[in-house]
Amino acid sequence: MSYQDIERNLFVHVSDLMQWDCRTIESLPKDLRKSLRKRIEQISDDFTMHRKALLGNYLIDPIDIAAYAMYFHSSSIHRMLHVLERVPAKLHDLPTQLSILDVGAGTGAASEAFLIFLSRMRKKRLPVFHLLDQSSAALAFAKEHLTRTSLMPIGVKTKTVDVQNIAPIQQSYDVYLFSNVINELSDLALGNILKGMKQHAWIVMVEPALKETAQKLMQYKSTLTDLGLHIWAPCTHNLVCPMLKNEGDWCHFEAPWEMGDFRKSMDQALGHHSEALKYAYLLAGQHKINEPRKRVLSPKLKTKIKKVHAMYVCDQKEIGYYYFDKKNRQMADVQKGDLIQLTQVSDYPEAQRYYPNTKSYWVKDEV
Repeated sequence: MSYQDIERNLFVHVSDLMQWDCRTIESLPKDLRKSLRKRIEQISDDFTMHRKALLGNYLIDPIDIAAYAMYFHSSSIHRMLHVLERVPAKLHDLPTQLSILDVGAGTGAASEAFLIFLSRMRKKRLPVFHLLDQSSAALAFAKEHLTRTSLMPIGVKTKTVDVQNIAPIQQSYDVYLFSNVINELSDLALGNILKGMKQHAWIVMVEPALKETAQKLMQYKSTLTDLGLHIWAPCTHNLVCPMLKNEGDWCHFEAPWEMGDFRKSMDQALGHHSEALKYAYLLAGQHKINEPRKRVLSPKLKTKIKKVHAMYVCDQKEIGYYYFDKKNRQMADVQKGDLIQLTQVSDYPEAQRYYPNTKSYWVKDEV
């Protein structure tokens, strides 16, 4: 299913919610399009500049749910899908009777992404989604939308709950989805949610790559490991995130996507640039994975050293700066977010002249 299809399906549901007399985005009257644009602009500003004040104060009025669904829903699907694809294949053997807890579900984007992911696995599953959110109106929208659009038999249960003050959950689930909800989570709330988790369960946390939320996610890594969990990605280790040593750094990645026409028109009107979606994430569970490779944390960077490029790489206890000739063939296709395993690496003191107090390595061209 393309994002154009997702957007069109969303619009039909939004039109029903708002009781609009139109069934296609192209037939949406100018005054209604303008109303959506104004609400999208306000919600977008709130998310980026007033995120702490939001909490339970949005997704209440139908026009807010309509604006959120039409602008943010499909991008949230894409982020979640991109992260789910990083779950190691050896962990894909989930039970047929599958229970998924979607925390801070909103309009159900994370659950819809998981449905798409399941369909790509081509294995029969009977998923039941349990959606938690502070907005009963958003939950009603999510439940109907998931039921409408799912290509497989599903169950959807909803519960209105204050995620910040959630009581311990005794029921266990196979998959825990956290999308755009970290602002509402405390360490205590997270521990209460994961209290009864199954041994094979997945924990999937995805946030837009805002500095504040990404750094909070980096800190939550220690919260998860303190609960006895292992980090699967992006980290390849359970140590404290080395990026936290520098207040100016935050771990995030990006993915190109083909947005729908409505989203394109709103971006043009609002001056937004969404050609690539930036996001931060954590994948974790009780299963331990021995991953010898290291995660690349930056694109290729030009340096002050002639004909030399560099990339940041997570070296567990610190961030390593890996330098290489710009014609280095083994580094030619390496991108931010990749896992790499380099054998011919040596210290590179030359870099200290330009970049002191960094751990620097030289990557030999092995090809």
